Amino acid sequence: MFNLIFKFKESIFSNLFVKLSLILLSFIHSTIYAQNLGNSPYSTYGIGDISPVGQIRNIGMGNTGVGSSNTEFINVQNSALLSANKGLNKDSTVKYTMLDFGLISIVRNLNQKDQNQWNGGINLAYFNFLFPLSNNWSTMVGLRPLSSTYNKYQNTFAINDSTSKQLEYFSQGALNIVSFDNGFDITKNISLGLHLGYIFGSTSHRNTANFPNNLSPFNPNRIGANYKEFNTAFEIKPGIAYRAILKDSSGKSERIYFNFGLTYNLLLNGKSKRTSELVFINANDGKIILDSNLIKTRYSSLNLPQSISGGISFDQPGKWSIAADFSYTNWSVYKDIYGQSFMRNSYSISLGGEWKPAKNLTLTSKEYRMGLNYTKSPITIDNYQLNDISFSLGSTIPVGRKDSRFKSKPLNKINLALVMGSRGSSANNLVLENYFKLYFGISIQDKWFQRWKIN
Repeated sequence: MFNLIFKFKESIFSNLFVKLSLILLSFIHSTIYAQNLGNSPYSTYGIGDISPVGQIRNIGMGNTGVGSSNTEFINVQNSALLSANKGLNKDSTVKYTMLDFGLISIVRNLNQKDQNQWNGGINLAYFNFLFPLSNNWSTMVGLRPLSSTYNKYQNTFAINDSTSKQLEYFSQGALNIVSFDNGFDITKNISLGLHLGYIFGSTSHRNTANFPNNLSPFNPNRIGANYKEFNTAFEIKPGIAYRAILKDSSGKSERIYFNFGLTYNLLLNGKSKRTSELVFINANDGKIILDSNLIKTRYSSLNLPQSISGGISFDQPGKWSIAADFSYTNWSVYKDIYGQSFMRNSYSISLGGEWKPAKNLTLTSKEYRMGLNYTKSPITIDNYQLNDISFSLGSTIPVGRKDSRFKSKPLNKINLALVMGSRGSSANNLVLENYFKLYFGISIQDKWFQRWKIN
């Protein structure tokens, strides 16, 4: 007679899994409060530079993925596709967890008339941990930046023929999102998903004016103001995915599938707290003088936009995939703490594909990707709405050895993506921003729970 019992694996995670997790968590802790992806004047608009939702696989494909899944990767763009991880579990007695971590490094070139500047930075791209709860249900917890702000700018104005004053502007900060996602297979062809997120973060600003000593209205020769905003909000994003055989043939591996996905993103209960203070700075010793009577705190609601995204794809499992996505966001509803809005509705179009050149090595072969993305940015300056156009390349390199006991378990992976693009314009006194983004990530898969059969 056979009895079934559940038992933890002797070691829930392998030593590599545990050590890497600890290293990544310590890195996240050190970077989440000090995010700097290079100087960009456009990052001061709205809530900052919006980070892509997708992981490195999606980014290498032009950031497509709402309707495109892959059983060897976590899909965070549409939580309905998380349950695709169950496709790994061909042996129903084994469940695989997935840990995915990514870093982003940016190099920017800013051009405005005859001025040119190079800058850059590095930061966390995402940290996601997924595990299947049943054959039809997968859940995930994650952390990633929602947006980032970093801008440092100086400008000099003439007071008279012999003297001048200098204005300095500095902004830095980020919004982050902690997410809890679930994906469910409802039927053979239809999956549903629900993403829940908590958004939090702060941004600091300092504006100062430097006066010549003999013209300063105060004893210190620099006067300025500090502002600090702390924002919170909740995010709810339901999703649906459909997958069906488009073309059948003699073998299951030769089938071609059609996929469709749709998500609707709601940002709710946004709140903002802004603290402002007037400061006087002595240029000789850098001493800051604060007057407590000049410190003010203001609370307001944070009006964030809603967005809808849809995507389709065609794929032959383990061989190739092509995808197209479209998203629309009503940024015109966004208002700052003073109730002002400088944003317009935006949209994005993405195209991408991936392929595996090796034959009969579905779980161990390299993968290559390519994609295009066009975004009509919500940022509008002097009635000109900025465009953002980019081209991407990506690759996945499997590492390690196959475990003969679990033939359906993919190898761990190193993921890479390079994005080259431009935003803005060099006309009308605007800034043309050319950028290069390099993504590096690691995907690890391991057993968590194992069902044992005892005689």
